[in-house]
Amino acid sequence: MFGKDSILWKKYFGLAWGEMEELAPDVGRYALFKENHIFELDENSKRLIGFEGTPSYESVAGLIKRLSDDNAAHIAVKQLHDDSASSLGFIYEKRETAATDTLSLCTLNRLISAMAQNQSRSLLALIQLEESSGRHILSDMHVYEVLSVIVEAVPKDALLSSVGQGRVWLYIPEFTGDEVEFLTAVKRQVESYSFPTLGTVTFTAGCADSLSSPVQRMNTARFTLFEAENLGVGTILAYSVERYEDQKNDFARVQQFATLIDSNLFRYHFQPIISAHTGEIIAYELLMRSGGGIEMYPLEILDYATKYDRLYDIEKATFFNALHAVSENQQMFSNKKLFVNSISAHILSKEDWNRLLSDYGELLEKVVIELTEQSEISDEQLETVKNRIAFSNMELAIDDYGTGHSNVSNLLRYNPTYVKIDRQLIAGIENNLKMQKLVSSIIEFVHANGFQALAEGVETYSELKTMIGLGSDLIQGYYVSKPKPFILYEISDVVKDEIIKINLEYTANIDKIYHPKNHETVDLIKLTTEHYTVIFVETPKVIIEGDGRSTCAMNVIVKDGLECDLTLKGSLFTTEKDNPIITLGSGCKVNMKIVGKNELHSKGIFVPSTSDLTLIGDGTLAVYTELASAFAIGTDRHSSPGNITILVDGHISVEANGDNSVGIGGGMNEENNSIRILSGNVSVNCSGGSCVGIGIHEGDSNITLNDCAVNVEISSASCVGIGTLSGNPSISLENISVTTKLTGMNLCAIGSANGGEGQIDFVSGRTECVLRGRTINCIGARGGNVNVNMSHATMLLNCEGADISGIGDSEGDGDVRITESDLLLEFRTREGFGLGSKNGRLDVINCREDIRINE
Repeated sequence: MFGKDSILWKKYFGLAWGEMEELAPDVGRYALFKENHIFELDENSKRLIGFEGTPSYESVAGLIKRLSDDNAAHIAVKQLHDDSASSLGFIYEKRETAATDTLSLCTLNRLISAMAQNQSRSLLALIQLEESSGRHILSDMHVYEVLSVIVEAVPKDALLSSVGQGRVWLYIPEFTGDEVEFLTAVKRQVESYSFPTLGTVTFTAGCADSLSSPVQRMNTARFTLFEAENLGVGTILAYSVERYEDQKNDFARVQQFATLIDSNLFRYHFQPIISAHTGEIIAYELLMRSGGGIEMYPLEILDYATKYDRLYDIEKATFFNALHAVSENQQMFSNKKLFVNSISAHILSKEDWNRLLSDYGELLEKVVIELTEQSEISDEQLETVKNRIAFSNMELAIDDYGTGHSNVSNLLRYNPTYVKIDRQLIAGIENNLKMQKLVSSIIEFVHANGFQALAEGVETYSELKTMIGLGSDLIQGYYVSKPKPFILYEISDVVKDEIIKINLEYTANIDKIYHPKNHETVDLIKLTTEHYTVIFVETPKVIIEGDGRSTCAMNVIVKDGLECDLTLKGSLFTTEKDNPIITLGSGCKVNMKIVGKNELHSKGIFVPSTSDLTLIGDGTLAVYTELASAFAIGTDRHSSPGNITILVDGHISVEANGDNSVGIGGGMNEENNSIRILSGNVSVNCSGGSCVGIGIHEGDSNITLNDCAVNVEISSASCVGIGTLSGNPSISLENISVTTKLTGMNLCAIGSANGGEGQIDFVSGRTECVLRGRTINCIGARGGNVNVNMSHATMLLNCEGADISGIGDSEGDGDVRITESDLLLEFRTREGFGLGSKNGRLDVINCREDIRINE
């Protein structure tokens, strides 16, 4: 057993070491477990020896050995136990260690005493040591290494006192000469030296007033260093009475600001975020306040942090303090979230993030990281934030949306869970119809992408009612509850009752979105009774289960880019919305398993060109759509569908009725995608002005039918059963049973109704085509160049029309080859063309032919 639970650890350090660390900051402890190359360092040890992040075992063991052997080192090691298996001990800072025979590192009390006893002119300077590249923080050991160089450049009677974080007092009694010139020469000597663990070091310095009391002189030195740091690293500045009088108030304020951060004196208020449907608290926003007797407004704190480069310190304190609040109030956060504002350009470093993760682990899933939509965040930083959110199950919110430079593409770049609509859009919205229209469109867009709309800054009842009426999911603002220095359990009953009454009034017009968890079985009936209208799928595995009898008004949206298994089990859907019942986001890969009886009424399944849908399972799915531009599975007449694969053991039945209808497929095929039916029974029924049963309206069709039974029935002026109305067909049929029954004017059973080049292969199976129209193409094209290869098939063609082409193209090119097949063609027509193409080759080999034209 290793680490804090080992017997050796408990023997030498006991259970109270955590408290001892705070009481003795200049003493740390270490443990080396040699056989397994495991080590332990507390925070004091890391600070004393200057390690950042996670050092290797070899580097820690090597440094501890060097410190043990070097009796002159400023940082020392005291071994408590050492054998072949382990080594344990203390790391500590030696006090009052002589650097030379005449220079001492002294305490502040000794420094002040020396200044008080000296009546002659002297030099007092406050020096800030800094590693030149800015990549390393100076530990106490690093500081001592630098001071050993400074020793060589200062008088023998000089005193040095280190006060932490690389800051050092230099006092020289009986000093004569120019302070700035002297310190500049010292700085050059320091910069000329290359330190083994640091490289080059520089410093910034401020000189004190030469005539005041010791304490006053030290205060003036702090002020001058403050001025010097504002001018840039490496600046050395003499004290000026005029500048001090002009800026002392600002300096005092900055000192308060520094104390606030360095001592972590922040306090926080919690403002409830509630459900717009029930009034229940679902989250709180963490709002920063100053404490410790320091009165500073949050914006003032951020202004100083920006000016003095402390924004990262704010970010770090905020997240660690936020998680501490959650850990101290876990019961209150058992089913609630905490929104935490993040400074996007200053996200936690890898080391601090790992420490946060180590300290708080699972509690991170309670956090919602809040970024402003105008945040200056690089793609790399955003990707880091997204990865951290995904790893720890946090969520993302976008603040202040709808004002400034808000835009749709930027919002989709963030892909948040919550979108906070800016207060500027909400103030007085009940009397502003134009603003209501704008906010309504924002909320509709938010919902269409599966996000939740949060109305922030709601301050009146009228604003509350209007925002609920426009479809907000969440509400935050003074009218609901002001921020409080404690975590409120629930809002007032009066406000909750108002929210419920408003919802009863607006129920028919509000989208209520449900977000299922991974592996959750969603009770469709229960969601309907709770007035949910949208299921937003954003996890890899979800089951939607109905009772197989009750039809529910519900839409399903699959998040952009999601790969998921979505099961429909006894689910009957309908909708009065314009959106499809099931919408796949862009870039999705969805396996939709069909179990039991499932139906979609009035709208279908939208599969965009960048997504893939695969239908599996042994149940039944019936899709009934009726629109001007209707489609059942795929896209409408004006869009390109994604890849559609049907691999079921059950029955798929689709019906699309409208001016321009598509059963399975879409309007175009810009991505050259495919439709594949590889098993099961599929029925397609369409009607309208122009219709496609399975395929594409205008564009190339890539269609494969294997090991399945397909029945297509269409009544339309212009239609194709399987293929394309106008484009290049690539169709493969194998071991199938296909029936097409078409009525109308311009008809094509399998192939292209108008021109096109391509290939139709039919191997083993039975096809029956019953067509009644004016211009009829059974298998092939009209005025195109489509080759047809058929073998071991049975073909039954029964057609009535003015102009009929059987297998091939009566007006165009294309070769026809038929082997080992049975052909029964029966045409009643004015112009009949049985087999082959007008300008193509015809080969009929070992076939049984029964061709009857007008018999």
